[in-house]
Amino acid sequence: FLRPLANLALTFTWIEEGKRKAALKSALRNQKSYPDNVINNMALGRVYMYNRKYSDAELTYFKVLEVAPRNERIHFYFGRLYLRWRKYTKAIASLDTYLSVSTLSKRDRAYALHYKANVYYRQKNWPKAETLYLAAWKEGRIKRSKRRLELVRAKM
Repeated sequence: FLRPLANLALTFTWIEEGKRKAALKSALRNQKSYPDNVINNMALGRVYMYNRKYSDAELTYFKVLEVAPRNERIHFYFGRLYLRWRKYTKAIASLDTYLSVSTLSKRDRAYALHYKANVYYRQKNWPKAETLYLAAWKEGRIKRSKRRLELVRAKM
């Protein structure tokens, strides 16, 4: 009864500790028994992403949307995936979808703005990156945004 929950907890622990192989093994074990579990599939997608298995991560995230089409958080994860995968147009579109959610907390909104700024930072679009890092800092006091804002301003 508790084994799947313990397995899920271990997946998150392995993610935090950077033990990607253990996290993958744990998440796949749960997926085998519970293929439609949204929380496990969101974690599994992250593990695939951290292991640079971008296509697998994308397929797993699409599975989440099949099971829970109104899941809003998955668009944030799509944005992060596409940023790492260097599919910048898709990253921006996914993050914009997430940012369109009216019930986001200030912190969630700030992190989405930060990752959107990261897209523009990678594209060396300093003015857009600056605007978004500043917005992320003002919205949620994300320290990473403030540090990146200083880096962007030094490049301008």
